[in-house]
Amino acid sequence: MAPARKKRFTIFLATSPIHRTAKLNMSCEQVLRAAHEFSCLRGVPGDDVEFSAEDAIRTEMGLEVLQAVADAGAKTLNVPDTVGYSTPAEIGDLFRLIEQPRAAQPHVRLSAHCHNDLGMAVANSLAAVQAGARQVECTINGIGGARGNCALEEVVMALRTRSDLFGISTGIDTTQLSAVSRLVCASPAHRSCATRPAVGKKCVRTRGRYSPARVMQERAHPTK
Repeated sequence: MAPARKKRFTIFLATSPIHRTAKLNMSCEQVLRAAHEFSCLRGVPGDDVEFSAEDAIRTEMGLEVLQAVADAGAKTLNVPDTVGYSTPAEIGDLFRLIEQPRAAQPHVRLSAHCHNDLGMAVANSLAAVQAGARQVECTINGIGGARGNCALEEVVMALRTRSDLFGISTGIDTTQLSAVSRLVCASPAHRSCATRPAVGKKCVRTRGRYSPARVMQERAHPTK
């Protein structure tokens, strides 16, 4: 990591009841104590330590754990919807709840990591942004384990197209998104999807509320 301009360590700790018992065999108190032990992270050489509370959507102690690691020195607090279980309303409420104590530590960044099991990864990530998240963990074309992750190109284009609503700029060169998407689709492991939002080959440019049929009609018979 020495040559990296920005160094980051990401540390995961499961927090939900099913993960604590079935995977970690730890109690709430033990998980909190482990989080407190991350105080040693203050001495880690690097620009950023990210703590990810695995399965945070289904835990009753996420706020306590995130507060503990923030106090210990973590600069990025990642809230994963590990099983793609949540809805935009729930995500928004949770991030607003986390945002309240974080106000005392303005250097701490909130991060969303949403899976797409119910097809809501992008919507959930955008809800997190509206509620205070300033990092979205995502992938090109939404590729990833299980049913996939949040699609980078969809989030970026939503934030750009509806900048009036979100007020957020990503700094990403959107003219390169289609090419990168096609590059990923060229891999034998990933099928090309011409109808993908934002980057698919069959995306149709429309004017106002015109349907694709109306656009084609106007092209055939242009108004003089």
